[in-house]
Amino acid sequence: MAGQIAELAHETLPREHKSVTTTEAKILLIEAGPQVLAAFAPKLQRYTQRRLEKIGVEVWLNTMARDMDSGSVTVTGPDGDRRIPARTRIWAAGVQASPLAAILAAATGAGTDRPGRVAVLPDCSLPGHPEVFAIGDMVRLNDLPGVAQPAIQEGTYVGRLIRARLAGQTGTAPFAYRDKGSMATIGHLSAVADAFGMKFTGVIGYTMWGLVHVLYLVGWGNRVAAVFNWARALTFSKNRPYRTITYEHARDELAEGLHQRE
Repeated sequence: MAGQIAELAHETLPREHKSVTTTEAKILLIEAGPQVLAAFAPKLQRYTQRRLEKIGVEVWLNTMARDMDSGSVTVTGPDGDRRIPARTRIWAAGVQASPLAAILAAATGAGTDRPGRVAVLPDCSLPGHPEVFAIGDMVRLNDLPGVAQPAIQEGTYVGRLIRARLAGQTGTAPFAYRDKGSMATIGHLSAVADAFGMKFTGVIGYTMWGLVHVLYLVGWGNRVAAVFNWARALTFSKNRPYRTITYEHARDELAEGLHQRE
């Protein structure tokens, strides 16, 4: 997120919209831990920080956001408290689980963790209710992260489990997660990937991320369209006005939507 904002402000908008002045925008990445991308290998962490700093992102490590108001953020770091004037703040430090998780926990006696995820049994069912399943980022199971791959694999597993039960089969093995690796984009043609027991950075990592992204799109039509649009954007076209939403554009879209409802 920080890398893409930096490229958008320092390169893309000034090049494509001459009336937009964003080159002096200051982008800060506030990280409470001692490194960026804590879940990745040290090699990939170092590459990510160098790349972010190269494209104009200030990385503040061991610094925690403590408070904020309408025009600033107060952080606590190695040098104590500091107030940072800022009109735009983006929170990317995790989210709360769906309220449905708490409802299920209260109804079944299952526990919840700090983000509100409900604890499920090894077969993704709720305690005392083998007929009720919960999956994805609303559940706590084997300390898995709340990202797409665990949710996809849990969904596939539960589907097969239900089919097996309908066929009268018993003794299904508990859910086992298959780690297919982790990837993160930093900016244009720059990403990190940890897959197949190897570490990748730069263009190779970016290409791997793109291939995986396309692979998990639904339907070949969407996949072909995504590849075509990316190829056109990266190779043939320098004009991509859909990057920005102006006040006038949003107002007109809203007015048109209200008119159609009437």
